[in-house]
Amino acid sequence: MALMSYDVGVPAPVLHGYVEVVQQNTIAGWIGIEGPLYAGCVQCVLTLDGVRYSTEATSSDRLDLTHLPWAGSFRIPLESEEAAYEAIASGSAQFTAICGGTSATLKILPSLIYRAIRISFPKETDHERERMGAIGYGASSPCGDAVVGAGGTLLLRGGVNDVASLYNSDAIDAAAWAGLVHERKAQASKAGMEFRQIFIPEKSSQLHWKCPFEATKGSKGYNEVIRKLEEDEFVGEDIVDLLSLTSNDLDAEKVYRDYDTHLSTYGAETIARYVAERYRLIEDEFPKPTATFFGRDQGDLGSKFGSEFIERPVLYRAIETASQEVCQPHSTVSWNPSEGLTGTKRSWRCPQASIDAVAVCFGNSFFERGETSTTLSWWFARLFREFHFIWSASADMAVASRLGADLVICQTNERFMTKLPSN
Repeated sequence: MALMSYDVGVPAPVLHGYVEVVQQNTIAGWIGIEGPLYAGCVQCVLTLDGVRYSTEATSSDRLDLTHLPWAGSFRIPLESEEAAYEAIASGSAQFTAICGGTSATLKILPSLIYRAIRISFPKETDHERERMGAIGYGASSPCGDAVVGAGGTLLLRGGVNDVASLYNSDAIDAAAWAGLVHERKAQASKAGMEFRQIFIPEKSSQLHWKCPFEATKGSKGYNEVIRKLEEDEFVGEDIVDLLSLTSNDLDAEKVYRDYDTHLSTYGAETIARYVAERYRLIEDEFPKPTATFFGRDQGDLGSKFGSEFIERPVLYRAIETASQEVCQPHSTVSWNPSEGLTGTKRSWRCPQASIDAVAVCFGNSFFERGETSTTLSWWFARLFREFHFIWSASADMAVASRLGADLVICQTNERFMTKLPSN
């Protein structure tokens, strides 16, 4: 399908789409393009056990895709219907859209995954087969905490913090949070340290239009906290609000993992880049990835539906500086508490880091232990000469000072803001 041409220097198009259905021996779905349209064709490539199957997408007039500048359908034939379902059920099939020198991994609808598993592995119990067949938009996990949103993304609705209730209650004390952050900044400044407070909204706030329950772009309490802090001249410039950084809905769709409440590599990089460039790093010096690969994980939401849900998040193998040095942090502290996660400590030193400074973070699972590029600790361990992560909702400026911090970072996320931590 030939598309419009484009001018040199125009940003690359943004590709996305879904693998939706198996029809006889054919796997079918759609590809959409945001941004400039390129001369040439749009291809869908299935990679399965080292073999590539390629087909050209043809323009589609589907009513649910009319909001896209261009949308096309694709059909990839395999040897049989059984082979098509087995490719989906195995978790080893990778679908890629390619156009104009850019590419993107296509997602597979959870409902198709369930159907494929039910057909390919018929020894499941009658109860499990019935449950799998019922999965679709609005369907709940067996525990009731997670739901299927539009497009197949999984969302947290319940849980200990009862996410859905955030949007119709005053569970977040905005005045108390504004006072807490102001005091944190004052304590850091007194000790000669710079300060940043990172706020991460719920996935349902970022993707509110996909929710099968009532949700808004940030709960009333969350938005009020941000408003109060932005109006505080002392601390306003030190607030990092992910919802504001990704106000464009196209960006918002890329921020979180599909089957997890946590960030994608893109989401983590967005926060890391903003903090680094507003601290000491100029834009052209931000490290670039050396290579990408695809992880294999259920995600904390996928696991609530069963072992059949598998996600393939895009991960960076490494990043390199503007001088093409690969950032290779080495661990200096790795300590875990006997119970729970609070108090977990990780520290790194990175000789190749672009920022010659010490950063200390008091945060939670969005920073994590730095194992993959979807976690913020992975990034900060490579950006700063020395980085310390302490898993804690509370902030201890005395500890940060003893560690020689030039920058203190505090991080929380929306559903945990119903409980005010201490300093």
